[in-house]
Amino acid sequence: MPQPVLMAAMVALFIWLSVFPLWVGRKYLPGRPWPWPGTRRLVVEVLWSLPLFLGMWVVIVIVMALWSLVPAEAPSNFMADAPGLSWQYVLMLLTACTLGPLAEEIFCRGFLYNGLRRYMPGVAAAVVQAGLFGLFHTYNLGYVVVTFFIGLYLAAVYQWRQTLVTPLCLHVLQNSFAAATALVVVVQTAGAPVLGIQGEPTPGGLKVTAVFPDTGAAEAGLRPGDVITVIEEWSVHHTRDVRWVMRQRKIGDQIRVELLREGTRLTVRVELLPRASAKKNEREGGPGP
Repeated sequence: MPQPVLMAAMVALFIWLSVFPLWVGRKYLPGRPWPWPGTRRLVVEVLWSLPLFLGMWVVIVIVMALWSLVPAEAPSNFMADAPGLSWQYVLMLLTACTLGPLAEEIFCRGFLYNGLRRYMPGVAAAVVQAGLFGLFHTYNLGYVVVTFFIGLYLAAVYQWRQTLVTPLCLHVLQNSFAAATALVVVVQTAGAPVLGIQGEPTPGGLKVTAVFPDTGAAEAGLRPGDVITVIEEWSVHHTRDVRWVMRQRKIGDQIRVELLREGTRLTVRVELLPRASAKKNEREGGPGP
């Protein structure tokens, strides 16, 4: 999907998640005052969010450690899977750190959690809203699981502090941390060569979902549906594996790519081209790693 279309869809979703609960509140709870915490309370909740953020990361580390025992793909920072540093990418990061947390906190904790508590116990309501919160982040199964527990943690903080300010601050901190680390990865790989694919994990390797024109992958004949298993001597299971190999190589290198195509094992040689050579593909969401 072209990046401008993807950005427009994401912003539209966040606006709906913010506006719909407010419209419901105005329509069905007329005359009810909007809960503004006041300046002093606002400062207190912002300060509380700092130690609570460390607590949230304790939860994240525990969940990720337990998930590592499961034979499934590990959670990763989806924001690092970017075609390069562009205005669309920077705008996406800014949206993820501002409008995204605001919309998701209003909808999941402010609207859904409070609404469900009218019909079920608080714990059940927290689990349901956390499940939907996790499904908002369906990058991979491990990411959904981690996000589910983040949703539970944010609901517990909201229930304790009785204001959306604290979970909102936590959400902004978490997304800002993820955006900052992703930006570092993208900047570090800006001068690296590009293979020219997008893919998703699959049993046994990385399934190619897109091959972009004017890249080494396209010239070597890679196709969507191919399953890349090995690049040089390294096994490949995720796009981050491809990025790691790209950082070890330079533009013009020839690399050996082993793949499965409709059950047949093939080996191809791919010349690594500069990311700039495929810059026009950024409008189409690529080139990828």
